[in-house]
Parts: sequence; C-alpha cells; structure tokens
Amino acid sequence: MSQLIQKHSIPYLNEYNNVVLHWYNKTRVFDNTIYHTHKELFVYGIGDKETRYMHQYFFHYAREKLYYRMRMDHSKGRFDKIPKIKMNNNETKININSFP
Repeated sequence: MSQLIQKHSIPYLNEYNNVVLHWYNKTRVFDNTIYHTHKELFVYGIGDKETRYMHQYFFHYAREKLYYRMRMDHSKGRFDKIPKIKMNNNETKININSFP
C-alpha cells in the first residue's frame, strides 16, 4: 500500500514506514538478519498473519510516542527512544540570584 502512495507527498508516510520496519526487526526476525530500509522488508514480504500483530503495534507506538522522542536508526533498523522531559505547571523555577 505505501509503495503505491510514495509517488505523492503524504506527511506521515515516512513515520509509517519506520514503524513497520522497527516492528518487524524487533518482533519477527528470529535470526541475525536486520532490515535497514522499508524496501528491503517488502522485497522479503510480510505474511497475512503478521499484519494482525502489526496493527496492534501502531497503538503501542502511539502510546510510547507520548513519553519518548522516537528517532529511527537505520543502521540497527530500530527506534532510539529519547525520554521527553516535561515540567509540571505547579513547579516554580528557582531564581539563583535571590539567595543571599
């Protein structure tokens, strides 16, 4: 599906390709094979039974994206998860110059 759409510019297509690549390398590869690009993966092919699990991983990815910045590392074929740091609105910033 994504190969047909690649001719047009759709904002989240690269993210979709990266999620599929990460999911497959993390859960479906049982030997030392690492797929580095989306095209390598689809030349190999994804079976019909595996698409059920891929669908569930998109919900998992959306939940993780709330807490992490997901940066794709194509050399490993997986995401690097960088924690997001949020400041609560109730926290007050301490002014260092106010101390005697």
